[in-house]
Amino acid sequence: MENKILAILFDYGDVIELSELQVIPGIRDILGVTKEEWRTMYFAHNHLTNIENRDWKEVALLVAEKLGGTEEQRQQISDLVDEGSKRKKLNIELLEWIR
Repeated sequence: MENKILAILFDYGDVIELSELQVIPGIRDILGVTKEEWRTMYFAHNHLTNIENRDWKEVALLVAEKLGGTEEQRQQISDLVDEGSKRKKLNIELLEWIR
């Protein structure tokens, strides 16, 4: 029986698109929450991005609010996400490999 690859899936964030700025650890630092606390709340809401096509920044700010983030913290997170977006670059090496 011949092995055939039918599909390869690539995660977008920090796989196809790279950023030198580590946004999620920065968000956790701003909020003072653990990785597990962030992951639990984020994965309870990431369907809003994956299924409802809502902007990732909007979902990150909602998660920050659910984790008790103040208005000032949410503004800091908004600024961090904007800065991270400015610094993103496509992983050309991976895209060439995919091609």
